[in-house]
Order: sequence, then structure tokens, then C-alpha cells
Amino acid sequence: MRLHTALLLILLAAIGCSDRSHQHLTDAIPPEWAESATTIFFGGDTHMGENYFEEYESEGIENILTTHGYNHSLSHVRELAIDAEFVIVNLESPITNITSSAFDGVKAYVHWSDLKKTPEALKALNVTAVSLANNHILDFGIPGLNQTQDALSRFGIATFGAGRNEVLAARPYRLELPHRLQALTIVVLAGFEFHKIYDKKYAFYAEGSRGGTNAWTVEAAVRQVRHARAANPGAFLILFPHWGNNYKWRDRKQYKLAHALVDAGADLILGHGAHMFQEIERYKGRWIIYGLGNFVFNSMGRYEKMGADPYSLVAQLDVGDIKGQRNMILRLYPIYSDNRVTNFQPHFVTHEEFQEVGSLLLDHSRQPAQLGNHLWTARDDSDRYYLWTYLQP
Repeated sequence: MRLHTALLLILLAAIGCSDRSHQHLTDAIPPEWAESATTIFFGGDTHMGENYFEEYESEGIENILTTHGYNHSLSHVRELAIDAEFVIVNLESPITNITSSAFDGVKAYVHWSDLKKTPEALKALNVTAVSLANNHILDFGIPGLNQTQDALSRFGIATFGAGRNEVLAARPYRLELPHRLQALTIVVLAGFEFHKIYDKKYAFYAEGSRGGTNAWTVEAAVRQVRHARAANPGAFLILFPHWGNNYKWRDRKQYKLAHALVDAGADLILGHGAHMFQEIERYKGRWIIYGLGNFVFNSMGRYEKMGADPYSLVAQLDVGDIKGQRNMILRLYPIYSDNRVTNFQPHFVTHEEFQEVGSLLLDHSRQPAQLGNHLWTARDDSDRYYLWTYLQP
């Protein structure tokens, strides 16, 4: 494949050969930034893996949660999360002590998490809110969903993207950030991409007075974004969809929905659901991160079997003042997600892995020149590599 200019610049930056692109972010931002910035951290698919470890243990495989505890899998990624003021992840498991599910033998994977230990682990990770808009949160039905929300509430962790009726399921998560001139409202909307099987066979979606997840057809998602924009004219709207196919790059449905959401007023899209990172696109001046992939997701995974690239992203949004003006910076930290290799300890990528991440993103991009012109590489004070860009506030 021919390496055009944008691709070459990114690859040179990724291996540290471009002094202009590969820099500490502090080289581009004045010192007062750190004093004023508020940090919001976003992680993708998250599950402590109790149901998987129960199965592995029955097969004679070590149960990491029992032998090493819940913090084992958090050890390499925790520092970045606990430094943030807000931490938001996609919780892809009900928290329940219900012992049987109507989906046993029906769905390929039925998730559950410990009623006490999982909320404790999330709290220790500084998680402030979780999206429940995904294909596992109702694995133990409405009672399991209700237990999940109650358990998290006891630990001061907010939930959104699912609820006890359709209105509550669609209710977004709101943040009010201080500013010396005018406060900024950030509204995070979450939805689970519509699938007929999850509607007709599994009854996962909230409808009327029936609880469930927030269903996102194109029409429903656009309607919700337009409503949020009309209700919050000056807000920054972040979309947090659960979509796509496992271990695959972006599909046509994601592409169509993402563009419709930006057209409707979305400012930033941070998707998840494929268990691997996906394409990054800049559309009409707004960034679409199609897939963050996994954050901490304790299954062995199928990266090698599916021929998938074992990388994910965590996103960090910094909002602060520079010379009296509000500025927003998005950082994307790649992490290595194959638990068969990491022994269930996802870690930030090495120098060589970062180079591969940059190459893969450009190979799969429809607009590599846009990435080359608007997305830069950097390394922080803890030697973690990341991509970064300015956002339009």
C-alpha cells in the first residue's frame, strides 16, 4: 500500500521522529491550563467477569478474582481514571444475586456481577456514572436491572441509558462544569443500537411503562438528540452508543447513525460495543470515535480466533481556560486488551504497539488527511502514549 503524506507523518510521529507532532501536550498548552481544567474520563465495555471466571474455574482455570482480587485487572489503568473529576464507563453486566436467568441456554453469554464487590471496585476506580444501554444489562430481566441501579446508587454511582420505563431509560447524564465567565453543561446520551432480536425475542428495550434499555433506531436517536439540543442550547452533547459487531471494524449502520447524530446536533460521539477499537472520523468539524473497545472486560476474549486487533481506547476530555477562553482537548489513550496475553491486566500500549495503532487507524480511515491534519500524537509525564485534538466548545 502506498504511504501518502498524512500516513507517513502519523507513523513518523508515532515512532518519535516528528518533533512537531510527537510532543508533550504541555508544550502546546500554557501552565495555567492544569490549574483550571476539569477532566472527564470515558471507558468502553466494562465487566469484572464473574460469570466467566465461574466457568473457567469449573474447567480448572485460575479464578483471578478469587486469587488476586478485583483490583488485579485495574492496576495498570487505574491511575489515569482516579485523577479525573468524572469517570464514565459502559457497564456491560447486571449487578445481581439472582441465580437463574430466562436467557440461560438462549443467549450465548449471560452476564452477572457481584452485588457488593463490583460496585466497590467501580467506586475504587473513581467511576461516577455508568451507561446501561447495552446487550447484557437485562440478562436477568427487569429485576436484575433494578438491583443494578439500586446497588450502584448505594455507592453514589449514577446510571443512565436504561431505566424502569421508557422516559427514564432515555434520560441523559448531565454535568455542570464551572467557568469563570459562564458554566458549561455537558449532556451525555446513551443508547443501544436497535436489533430486532433484542426487541421481539429478548424484550430488552424500554417501551412505555415497561423498563429496559434506551433503544436507538436512527429516528429515535435523532429525536432524542434534537430534544436535548433544544432543551440545552449551549450544552456540549456527547453521544455514548453501544453498537457494531464484535471484533469487527465499523459497519454501515454505525456510519449512517453517526452522521445522523452529528447532523442532529451531537458534538462528540464515543461509541463502544465491538470489544476492540474502531475507526476515527472527523465529520462536519465533529469527532466520531466509532469504538472505544474494552476498558476492563474480564473474559478471555476472541481476538486471535476472530483475527481482530487487540487494542482499545480510553478517552479523556479536558475542559479548561486559556487566557480567559474555554478550551476543550480530547485525548485518546490506546490500551492492549487481549487478556490471554496480559493475564487480565489491560495496559497502556508500548512504543511499538502505539506505532501499530496509528497505522491501523489510518489503514481503515476514509479520510487519512483529516486525521493527519487534526489529530496529533503525544506522550504524557507517565510515558503513556496518546492521540489528541482540540474540540469546538
